[in-house]
Amino acid sequence: MQNNFFFSAETATRYNTYRPVVHGVIAEWLAGAGLPGPYRRAIDVACGTGHSTLPLQRLAQQVDAIDISPEMVAAARARTT
Repeated sequence: MQNNFFFSAETATRYNTYRPVVHGVIAEWLAGAGLPGPYRRAIDVACGTGHSTLPLQRLAQQVDAIDISPEMVAAARARTT
């Protein structure tokens, strides 16, 4: 896929460095809704560099993470292994 801003290792590095961390809010929302987990399975669609994948690993036994950008997935794998 050409002309996609997210298809570069440099962009993946910047995204990983500067993306705001907001995932505690989601965990609090789930707990407030009476759904604190743990869950059997979760999916992180458009996972980017794994910022959502890591918190999901604390909430679910299995987490599947997907993204269209191979560079973003490579960065996510580096963070989650």
